[in-house]
Amino acid sequence: MFSGRFDCSYMSSRGNIAAARNPSYFRIEDASLSSFALALEREASWTASLRVSNLWNDFVPLSGRAAEAGLIRTITAARPRTLSLNVEWRFR
Repeated sequence: MFSGRFDCSYMSSRGNIAAARNPSYFRIEDASLSSFALALEREASWTASLRVSNLWNDFVPLSGRAAEAGLIRTITAARPRTLSLNVEWRFR
């Protein structure tokens, strides 16, 4: 059996964890993150799947904070495009 899957998640723009009137407040822009997976399953004996995370290799900010008295903004981003191969063998 052959199957495929496409996922897309959207994150709207949002403020960092500081209060809006705080000088270290800044906004994190909106972004979307996509992934794709293909799987091939052979009856009840094995499965092989390929997954691509961050399909378009975009810079996607997940969270942010201000450090050093508001002088430095730190953004945590999603991982770059990542490929993974999973092979599963079922013993009887």
